[in-house]
Amino acid sequence: MNVIRNLTDNFITELDWIKVTLIQIFVTFMSVGVFCPLDELERREKERGDRRIGQAKEQLEFVHMEEAYDLKVDTFRDGLEGCVEKILQQMQAELE
Repeated sequence: MNVIRNLTDNFITELDWIKVTLIQIFVTFMSVGVFCPLDELERREKERGDRRIGQAKEQLEFVHMEEAYDLKVDTFRDGLEGCVEKILQQMQAELE
């Protein structure tokens, strides 16, 4: 079986519908919820300089509402490398 690996950086509101559709066409799909504390999101928002101030707080109120993830990572607690490692471990476990 060929494995198609694709990283999508999108906010998906109809995750279940998309997951079912992908499963139906034999694509392995793993949903990852990426989390971070609000104070760190606000710090990053200001540091980037290309974000509307307050956007992180507004989005936090609905981004993960009622979503079911195969894996959750916290970029503040685990850092980039830790999150990547967790994702790779999960992908490997699902392929076995």
